[in-house]
Amino acid sequence: MYRKIRQALKEQEHHPPQRLQGEPTCNPGDEVLLFSKKGTYLVTEVTDSTFSVTCQRWLNSKNQKDRKEEHLWSDLKEVIA
Repeated sequence: MYRKIRQALKEQEHHPPQRLQGEPTCNPGDEVLLFSKKGTYLVTEVTDSTFSVTCQRWLNSKNQKDRKEEHLWSDLKEVIA
């Protein structure tokens, strides 16, 4: 399920946010590391000021499968290829 969602997000047409050169940026479907949390997270939505993430554990959980968290761009540590 996680892989299917990731692939679907990558295939959607999206417009990257307006970011300054040199600042980290990500796109829906990317896996990222955050400063505020451990583990890898899947980017589901991107805006100019924030991005939303979910993770495999939440997707596999019956009660949390729709859970998403919004983070500021300053919380983006690294994009995993």
